[in-house]
Formats: sequence, C-alpha cells, structure tokens
Amino acid sequence: MSSDLDGEGPLFKQFQREIVQKIVSGELVPGDRLESETELVKIYGLSRQTIGKALTGLAEQGLLERNKRAGTVVSLGSRERFSMPALDISLEVVERGGMYEYEIIDVSIHTALSEETGLCRESGFRNLVS
Repeated sequence: MSSDLDGEGPLFKQFQREIVQKIVSGELVPGDRLESETELVKIYGLSRQTIGKALTGLAEQGLLERNKRAGTVVSLGSRERFSMPALDISLEVVERGGMYEYEIIDVSIHTALSEETGLCRESGFRNLVS
C-alpha cells in the first residue's frame, strides 16, 4: 500500500479517503485483508490512534469489517456503495410533477470500425458493429 495522503483536513480523514479511493479504484476488493494497524502506522507515518479511528469510522460505514483476531478486511458489497442506480428519467420527471416529452430529430445508422472503438473483436460486440 502506498502512503500518499492528500494533505486536506484531519489525518484520519485523509487516511480514510486513501482507503476509500483504493476500494473505488479496485486496488482493494471485497475480502482483501488490510495490513495490521502496526504496519499501517509504519507505512503512513501516522499514530496507531489515528489509524484506529479511521478504520473504525470506515467499519461503521460498512466499508470494512474489523475482527481482533482476523484483522481488517474490505467488506463484501463495499464497492456497490459508490455506484449509483440507473434511473428512468421519465419516471423521475413525472414524480417531480413534470411532463416527460421527447422528439426524434434525426435517425441515422453509423458503423463503427474496430480501430475507432477499440471494442469490437475483443469485447464480443463483433456482430453488433460489423
């Protein structure tokens, strides 16, 4: 784990943001075990109290699971906490008292070349764009 804190606000918050960023980026995935508090103190140059406060806060938010014997692990479902559900815009507009309308202003078909998209053959979309 790297020790790059952002310098913004209290140290425990900086450390929390660092861990959250690692979860969001996929560097830490559900089930991954974090280093011990003693190791994190050495890596980040923070006090054990600061590390403990940060980890406890993340556990209270459901991002980490802490166990005295097993250590601290990334919680199952932690990445999903950062994803937003896909909303149906027409329902949202109606729920807010508006009237959803749309108008088709152009219809055209374009074929993407694999060199332009970087997707076609490798991603299984060959039949859709050929």
